[in-house]
Amino acid sequence: MDRQQIQVRWNEIVNAMVAAGVPRDELSLLAIVVGAELLSARYERMVVREQRPIGFAPPARKEER
Repeated sequence: MDRQQIQVRWNEIVNAMVAAGVPRDELSLLAIVVGAELLSARYERMVVREQRPIGFAPPARKEER
């Protein structure tokens, strides 16, 4: 993704925040970035959990007769 596209999108997000009454200060912007990091980490953990097998399946045994 182009850096200019990212800047345009960031400005759209920040302008929407200001329109919603969220102050445009460093604390608010930092809270958004940290919140995004936390959500990203939570999503990664959820994906790992979903990839684990559910339940217990004993290894297949060769029956001897």
